[in-house]
Amino acid sequence: MSSAERNYKIYNKELLAIVEALDKWQQYLLDAVEKFEVWTNHKNLKYFKESHKLNSQQARWYLKLQDYDFTL
Repeated sequence: MSSAERNYKIYNKELLAIVEALDKWQQYLLDAVEKFEVWTNHKNLKYFKESHKLNSQQARWYLKLQDYDFTL
């Protein structure tokens, strides 16, 4: 993590980890036939896809994650 990323709130750190993992495994996950699961123990992330009050950074991540068919 960069020095700026170390200052993120825990919610954003967990979301960043998901974004980075999906970027790393992109070639396998984008064309997945079945929906895949992302496991986390952070309950607030369950509502990420339903949230309407996103800051600009979260909105960029949201757009990036829309390409994937997954459940949290």
